[in-house]
Amino acid sequence: MDFISKLAKGFAAVQATVGSDELGPQQPLKLEAGGTLNLQARRKREDKQRFVRLETPLGEGLARIDLSAADARALAEALTNFANSAAEDAKQIGQGKTEE
Repeated sequence: MDFISKLAKGFAAVQATVGSDELGPQQPLKLEAGGTLNLQARRKREDKQRFVRLETPLGEGLARIDLSAADARALAEALTNFANSAAEDAKQIGQGKTEE
């Protein structure tokens, strides 16, 4: 067996052991309170189901949360709604000021 075949077989074994293939690069998001939230699209090897892995700082460690596509979509919609309502609240508070 030549070197390339051994290398390909080794990569296949590692992928089978890990249980998932990366679909996209990690996308780091800076958090206002400090730290970084990493997002990465992934695919489960067994059933080819896509999911999103969130990595976020939690105390001294790192929390990894795998979300299905539907859960990731629901989370994105909830965060968007929260951000929109926070922006509306900020506008309402800012409108109460008068210039002298």
